[in-house]
Amino acid sequence: MAVVDLWKKLQHSNLVHLREVFTTKAFGDHSMVFVYDYHAGADTLMNQYFSQPSVPTLNGFCPPIYPQPSNGLTRPFSHGKPALGSLRQHAGLLPESLIWAFVVQLSSVLRTIHAAGLACRSFEPSKILVMGKSRLRLNCCGIMDVLTFDSAVPSAKALVPHYQVPLA
Repeated sequence: MAVVDLWKKLQHSNLVHLREVFTTKAFGDHSMVFVYDYHAGADTLMNQYFSQPSVPTLNGFCPPIYPQPSNGLTRPFSHGKPALGSLRQHAGLLPESLIWAFVVQLSSVLRTIHAAGLACRSFEPSKILVMGKSRLRLNCCGIMDVLTFDSAVPSAKALVPHYQVPLA
């Protein structure tokens, strides 16, 4: 699949590199396995900076979309005022320098992905890894491209000029 090769060739210091995609029957069904670089000790942006005590989890997995809480508070990473206690900060807000470091890293990796004619369809706090105090890595890129692949549709790269509107 050409899209897998595009993701495998993509290199950036803030991207978890896709190594291989293959199918197997080893689990008693037709499974698809995505092999990415392993980053020991990494945590997700969601786990490190957001808490969701009212959201049920299944084996530690928190679904990216869940119903709004009945008390009317918004999710911690959605538009609007975050729920009270949603940020895991003991001494107040995050330092501005850390926020800027995150913005620079994420915009840099997105620029590289878009320059390759690809789209990051997994850009959410549960898919961004935090290494150490301030190093971010975008994870799970390419999964949606493979799962939603349709050979009858022209390649996404061929459609890019139609998505881009010239600024005049």
